[in-house]
Amino acid sequence: MIALDFSKALDTVRHFILLSKLANFTFPDYLNNWIAHNLSSRQHQTKINDNKSSMLPINASIIQGSAAGPVEYVFTASDLSTLLPTNLLCKYADDTYLFVPAINTPSIPKELQHISDWASTTNLKLNNAKSQEMIVRRLRKKRQFIGHLFQ
Repeated sequence: MIALDFSKALDTVRHFILLSKLANFTFPDYLNNWIAHNLSSRQHQTKINDNKSSMLPINASIIQGSAAGPVEYVFTASDLSTLLPTNLLCKYADDTYLFVPAINTPSIPKELQHISDWASTTNLKLNNAKSQEMIVRRLRKKRQFIGHLFQ
């Protein structure tokens, strides 16, 4: 199992990428319009001491503390898949886990490159330094002989 870390995942989601991926799903028009309006009406201003910059539109990032933010990220990652069907990706909000059975261990470098390439096209960056590998195996059951307690 490899726990993947995308650097600033929610902060780097481009709005147009999210909206284009949402278009692949069947939602009522009012929902698509609401999400598009919510993303397009956001602005940012920087303040240093008493100096303020002008308000500028934001074209990337989804709100982490909102109910919609993690769901929007899930739609952003909806087209991320493995190269081999026997490998598995599990995604929850911005957490992604790659499960590779022992027989497929040689496929790990190609899977990681594939995920990194996907991330680049989606304006995300796979953070290899923070990604972690964990080897999970099943313990064999020991067969124990229990003699007769009573003879």
